[in-house]
Amino acid sequence: TLGSGTAATGYHFGERLPRVTVRVFEDADNDGLPAAGDAGITGVTLHLTGTSSTGAAVDIVATPIAGQPGRYEFLNVPPSAAGGYTVTETQPATYAPGQANPNGHAGTAQPGGNVIEGVVIPLTGTPASVGDYLFGELTSSQLRGRSFYDRDGDGSQGATSSEPGLPGVTITLTGTDASGQPVTRSTVTARDGGYRFVDLPLDNGA
Repeated sequence: TLGSGTAATGYHFGERLPRVTVRVFEDADNDGLPAAGDAGITGVTLHLTGTSSTGAAVDIVATPIAGQPGRYEFLNVPPSAAGGYTVTETQPATYAPGQANPNGHAGTAQPGGNVIEGVVIPLTGTPASVGDYLFGELTSSQLRGRSFYDRDGDGSQGATSSEPGLPGVTITLTGTDASGQPVTRSTVTARDGGYRFVDLPLDNGA
């Protein structure tokens, strides 16, 4: 309380720039939304890039949120230019791309599952926090097989003495993954005719 005619200084009002939050998770049903049992994925690199409302270049690296595996935050994000920022995920090793999802916030997911564009932070009415933006990931699979001399034509390999494996045969796998991206992989059979494709993404079910 100040008396009449009293001057005072030293009153301060601290302000903080907003944060943008992201969740990266194993998306078992590939619907772009986390569900019970969808584990968070740690160790993911995420960048928020673009131009601020003042014309300054922005490139912020997300930091993990302590105690919340799979959740990340971009801190001190200034208001954006009209086109908004771009959030880019570096694809986690051992996972295949699932769906990116703005999750009801400003932004548009791009094909491939690793980029969300148009993340707008308004100059007026700026929120304290925006998110979570979502990046679902698919656990990869393997496919194994064998090329062999099918002496009796029954489609099944018998004794290797009579139906040996065929080495050096090129095997090609093609199709479309769950995010609509074309997949083409090739490998060569081993000495026993065996081959293996690893880290295969979920297919589109067609």
